[in-house]
Amino acid sequence: MENNNSQLILLSVEKLESILHPIFNKVNSIEEKLKKEKAKHEDDYYRNTDLKAKFGLSPNTIIKYRESGIIPYTMCFSPLNNRTQL
Repeated sequence: MENNNSQLILLSVEKLESILHPIFNKVNSIEEKLKKEKAKHEDDYYRNTDLKAKFGLSPNTIIKYRESGIIPYTMCFSPLNNRTQL
């Protein structure tokens, strides 16, 4: 067998921080982007016409997915419902 001599290289804390700093910055930027995407998707709601057009789902499939909780029910916001009473 070959004699495999490995050397252990010790780095100073400053050198290690300088190496890892760009990696931490990149991870933080990715986390921020994911948080923004998640917040954006929380406001989405799914109308039956959108589901049919985008995914080709049939009305029966939509009903089944809504009842099982896979697709959330939509909330209708009508301007008539948001009127203040005089």
